[in-house]
Amino acid sequence: MGIYTDIPVGTNDGSITGRTGSNFVPLPHGSVYRALLGDFKYLVTSTGGRRAEVTAEIIEGEHAGRCIYDSINLLCASAKAKSIALEQFRALCIGVGNEALFEEVYNVNSEEELELLMVTKVPIALTNKIVEITVGIERGTNGYPDRNKIRAYRQIGPATAPSLPRLQPVAVDSTIVRPEWMP
Repeated sequence: MGIYTDIPVGTNDGSITGRTGSNFVPLPHGSVYRALLGDFKYLVTSTGGRRAEVTAEIIEGEHAGRCIYDSINLLCASAKAKSIALEQFRALCIGVGNEALFEEVYNVNSEEELELLMVTKVPIALTNKIVEITVGIERGTNGYPDRNKIRAYRQIGPATAPSLPRLQPVAVDSTIVRPEWMP
């Protein structure tokens, strides 16, 4: 057990479903969007495991501003769930063009080392990156409605990445009087 096991890192009671006060109908299964990776959290699961939660905000089209979430169970009892999580995390790292980050996480020697990476290096490497996401629909359970989930990440190459608007030159008013101390 790690030195942080008695300190709650975070919880999600299932109430985080998108924008507050909105009831979104899930986007169609298999639809593809450009998205900005935002929040990255490393949370404690209800069973004491650890999961990464990634938020991707759609940045173009009719659904711009809508957030889709991905939950990656990196530490859990099930070997199958760990295998799925590693594939999800690998796809995310490749999607941002940083497969070396996956290799670093994959080769950690302890839960403590993993947690250190997940709360320091990983958020910096993954947030504020634009990727292409494919969404799926996850069936709702326990009274919660169906919701979207990220099913795939794809890197947007330099040729297809959205460009920032060019700054336009601004005319300078030469009648502005400068203080004596200003060169």
